[in-house]
Amino acid sequence: MHIESLINSEHDVKKIFDKSTKITQNQWWIIRDLFKQAYALKEAAEVYRHGGHQTSKPGITDCIKNLEMAALINEDLEIVLNKVWDFLLHEVKR
Repeated sequence: MHIESLINSEHDVKKIFDKSTKITQNQWWIIRDLFKQAYALKEAAEVYRHGGHQTSKPGITDCIKNLEMAALINEDLEIVLNKVWDFLLHEVKR
């Protein structure tokens, strides 16, 4: 299961995880926020890397294709994902 399905469907941490989870509701909001940022960055990087996905009309559907911008966005994506792992390891009580 992808976390994307959880962050887009449920806001109450107690409805997602079993009672043994140590994630608080406030922590869940932070985790959701970080993953929403990560998914948005991933999609933006894909647009800059590939252009459109429905057709392949050069100069039209790839009008903002820019590999340098895709690389910059992927660097930001790495920062956000590292923050997720850091938060889970150090902020969520076990």
